[in-house]
Amino acid sequence: MHASEEGLSLNDATLGFVWANESGFFTNTELGAHEHSSDVETEIEQAFFGYHWTHTSGHIKLEAGKMKGAFSLQNGQHPNERAFTEPTLSALTALEGTYSNIGLRAQFMNWHGAQGLSTYGIEIWDGENYPGSDHSDQPAFDLFARYQHTVERLQATVGIWGLFTDVKRRRDNIPDDHVHSSGTVRTPTLFTGNETLYGLESIIKWQQSSELSYQLEISALQRHSDGELSDATRVSSLDASMRGGNINVSIQYQKHNLSIGYEELSTDNGLSGPGAPILGEQAGLQHADHTSSRASLSYSYSIQEGLMLRVEYIDDQTTQNAQDFARLALYWGDQYAL
Repeated sequence: MHASEEGLSLNDATLGFVWANESGFFTNTELGAHEHSSDVETEIEQAFFGYHWTHTSGHIKLEAGKMKGAFSLQNGQHPNERAFTEPTLSALTALEGTYSNIGLRAQFMNWHGAQGLSTYGIEIWDGENYPGSDHSDQPAFDLFARYQHTVERLQATVGIWGLFTDVKRRRDNIPDDHVHSSGTVRTPTLFTGNETLYGLESIIKWQQSSELSYQLEISALQRHSDGELSDATRVSSLDASMRGGNINVSIQYQKHNLSIGYEELSTDNGLSGPGAPILGEQAGLQHADHTSSRASLSYSYSIQEGLMLRVEYIDDQTTQNAQDFARLALYWGDQYAL
């Protein structure tokens, strides 16, 4: 994650194509464009197919291809779908914002009367995307479960997930000025070992009336890295952990939405061995432990269906030079059926 840049930029542009038939087969393709340091990058973010089987007691959904992980409620959300433009600090650090990979997914959704829905899933990935590496020869996988319950005006969703991956010769390229696990790599500094991530998420919404609603979002993530850090001449053992959490409170009234959020991220980097001091500096792990935070305030106005204006103020304490900044964003989206 980098410090925010001044000026006008394209944060996120997406073009999606969805096809489905009455037999339950479907395909989903999503093209995305993002701007980084004045350069616009385009890529195929998703391209997968699947089958959706429906029964009175629940659903079974099978999917294969390049997909955004479904294990987290936040993963894969576009900026207009969340309270703030940026993903959470935990997601930026542990998943580089969004986890997307080539793999297989199976989900089972079970109804509990008219008020409850439970979802259980497993995803198996080729393991090449962060936090894995393109040298990984073992698949990554995740398990997740969530439950949604609705009672009159109250709707609550809670989810838990775990992601497990083996890493082989992953090169670190995270900037020096960020507080978490690693920094600009002056010489090739590689990590080989295991990465384990666990997440807990909850969304509670109270619909006061047809025009007024309140929402509370809470999430926590823990990451553990166990393995070796090395360069051409040195090796050291790495036992590092990261813990992050955030809380958002939102009020929606007619076309207006006001949200306030607070996030905290802490790291504990344990390096041992004769090469530890130099490798730690090269990889940005020289600080044994550190805690950072970010507070955000957001106001959004829905101009019309598919068109939204957002103003944000962020107190960012995640870099060595803490900064306060404001952001003005315009979101547009529409759907067409053929």
